[in-house]
Amino acid sequence: MLQLFNFFNNNKEQGEGLDASSVQTVKEGAYLAKFINETDIASKKCQYYADHCTDEDIKNYFTKEANKLKKVSSVLNDHRDSFLKEE
Repeated sequence: MLQLFNFFNNNKEQGEGLDASSVQTVKEGAYLAKFINETDIASKKCQYYADHCTDEDIKNYFTKEANKLKKVSSVLNDHRDSFLKEE
């Protein structure tokens, strides 16, 4: 993905490459992929803390947060899939 951004930035001065809407679509897709990845990592961390916690209240809190983050990730994945189908 970084190579694609570098391509856009290098060719912007030359007036070559994709049109503005295509560049925007690629950037939105990259940001969405990054956000999905970060949400998955946060969910795994919450689950890890819940699995290694001895206090039941804190364990329940981290488990609920992990489940919420998994739902958010699922919604984002669905949005990404619909986003990719539109192209």
